[in-house]
Amino acid sequence: MTEIVVEHGQAIGVRVKIGNNTTPTFIPARRVVSSAGYVNTFSHLVSQQIVQQFKIPKQLSVPQSAGFVMANIGKCFGVFVDFIFILLTFSPQPS
Repeated sequence: MTEIVVEHGQAIGVRVKIGNNTTPTFIPARRVVSSAGYVNTFSHLVSQQIVQQFKIPKQLSVPQSAGFVMANIGKCFGVFVDFIFILLTFSPQPS
């Protein structure tokens, strides 16, 4: 996944790269839940314009949790997905 797409303050879907396609594909959804962790979600998946517009803090006062890889997509009707739940792992980088 390359991006959580937000319009008018609401997540409306995600952009994903499929196969060798360099252009991300938009998948609309009524709900998007990210389990990539707070910092990774708002640093990598939500546009910085949205983060700044809604004054979302870059860091929380609690430590970042570990993650794992899993994706569950439910109620797929044509090209519209009712719910996307995405769990991603971001490898910690030495500081």
